[in-house]
Amino acid sequence: MSDELKKLSEQVHDGVTTFDFDGKDIPCIILDERKYDEIISKVAGKSLAINTDLNILQDGLGHVFVEIILTFSQGGIVEKLLINANKDLFFFQSLAKTSMLAL
Repeated sequence: MSDELKKLSEQVHDGVTTFDFDGKDIPCIILDERKYDEIISKVAGKSLAINTDLNILQDGLGHVFVEIILTFSQGGIVEKLLINANKDLFFFQSLAKTSMLAL
């Protein structure tokens, strides 16, 4: 394994899944309870938008990672998560189908 691949693999956020919402698989990023509570405490009761940027990183050997950057319009929150697209392809397939993302 190359040093770069090892470095990326060590940064991967493994907490991704999907859940059924009204018959559709919705992609979901699972955050630990402390991080989720911190976010909610800053944005609860406020009108909110979350800008979501996806940056694709690949090594030319078939290893693909996606950096997800969530920038909240309230609370000064920016969350960066790295997802292993090879391992969690289902997550991105459901994102493409629904254009929705849950935390």
